[in-house]
Amino acid sequence: METQQAPIPRYGKNCSLEDYVALLETSYTAYQTTMPNAVANRLDYLCGCVFDFVTYDDEMSTLFATKALEVCKAINDANTHEYICKSSENYTWYITMCNMEFFKGRINWGTSIRGAWWDHKDTSFYNCQIWINDKQITEPIKFLWKEWIVFINALSVFAEKDKVSIAKETAPG
Repeated sequence: METQQAPIPRYGKNCSLEDYVALLETSYTAYQTTMPNAVANRLDYLCGCVFDFVTYDDEMSTLFATKALEVCKAINDANTHEYICKSSENYTWYITMCNMEFFKGRINWGTSIRGAWWDHKDTSFYNCQIWINDKQITEPIKFLWKEWIVFINALSVFAEKDKVSIAKETAPG
């Protein structure tokens, strides 16, 4: 039986969902190695190292990252109205996230913020906690619009492992 190797982390043109998930996994591992105990889980890593939210509180970081991922998904899936109509809490988080730095420079909404979409222009992302193997990426990653959509989807896939384990830890009984 052949063992399947994990994708080599890479970024840029023609990257797949798996490429970006591998990039995030490598970065998360490198961050944990260089900064032991700095993050409690993948959501905590995304909070500080991708979304650039500062909380100094693992539970708040997990909450912020979870809500940011929900808003990312709503924007990616073009169902922002459905998301905000589910509850007043979703509405509050949606408006809050759209005004956070990670989102506000990358979304457009025409006449209503409630119908935001990822801007169709190229965008870039920079955080010093993105790694390929043992090398820190020190320049912004440039994305075409469609590549950005794939990267955003990869954030959710990357976080899913911890979302499941956190849900089990907090489940009653």
